[in-house]
Amino acid sequence: CDEEASSSGKASLRVYGDSNAVGYRPPPRGTKGCFFEYAQRHFSVLPTVGKTRLTILPSDFQFLPWAQAKLSDEQPVLLSDHSLLVLGTNDITYLRKRIMEWSAEVKEAEIARLVRTHLRQVLQWIRGRTLGTIFFVEPLNEMQSKADMKALVVSAVREEVSSKAYKGKVCWLPMAWSAEDLQVLEKGPDPRHFNRRAVHAILDAAVARKPRAASGARPVAAGARGGARGPKRAMQERR
Repeated sequence: CDEEASSSGKASLRVYGDSNAVGYRPPPRGTKGCFFEYAQRHFSVLPTVGKTRLTILPSDFQFLPWAQAKLSDEQPVLLSDHSLLVLGTNDITYLRKRIMEWSAEVKEAEIARLVRTHLRQVLQWIRGRTLGTIFFVEPLNEMQSKADMKALVVSAVREEVSSKAYKGKVCWLPMAWSAEDLQVLEKGPDPRHFNRRAVHAILDAAVARKPRAASGARPVAAGARGGARGPKRAMQERR
């Protein structure tokens, strides 16, 4: 990942994604609010953009059209220094199922291509709201019945995130998921939701890779980003 010149204050961070991004179940078993709480130790944290069931691929819960609509009234557009993206878990679950009925007969190579295509669109949109680095968390899904789909989706996502086209502005966060990272319920581990320990591990990985620059969140008028000098700073969000 690229390094930037350092400055005073904390860098701002915004988290995007599915139920793991917003937090699932209240503590102590769950992670609701944990990303926001834990990230404040290292970043100036913006409100999370996410909800349950969101996917990269086309579905009734596709992330990009939902997020675009969610933030359509955000004026001026609030840019963050860095973004953290948590997606892919539900794609692994829903592929070849009713929610993604279109995928029933689609070959794996085509699914991989579609994952990369739609993720590229997501990353391009978030790049328009991120001054620095986008951290992409390795998708979690420990369902044994979905091992093949997990391998397919994770491979496609990793290849896209690691593309040289992003010039180091998108960072893959490999997590080597295990049973120790899962929320544990009375009936056993939840294979699709990581625990508070994992939230700490994700943020530690992002901090280890983040550029040294720290400038805080900054709103800019729509269309102001771009040009040789980039967006003008209007104000620094205080928390």
